[in-house]
Amino acid sequence: NEDLRGCARQVQNQVLLVVGKQDETTPLKEGKVYLESFPNAELRSIEGGHFAFVDDPLTFNLIAEEFLYE
Repeated sequence: NEDLRGCARQVQNQVLLVVGKQDETTPLKEGKVYLESFPNAELRSIEGGHFAFVDDPLTFNLIAEEFLYE
């Protein structure tokens, strides 16, 4: 419930946003809003809810590994 877009604009590091496709707490549309706020970010969506990294850990780990080794 907190708008952190102002803070996001100050982050200069590369950022990976991973959003669960069935997330009702922080839906994909909110992830897209934050994607535009970070100067250097990538957004990926995977199957699962708010804790998609738990729902689909294999996909999450593959995406994270790919991002970290780019």
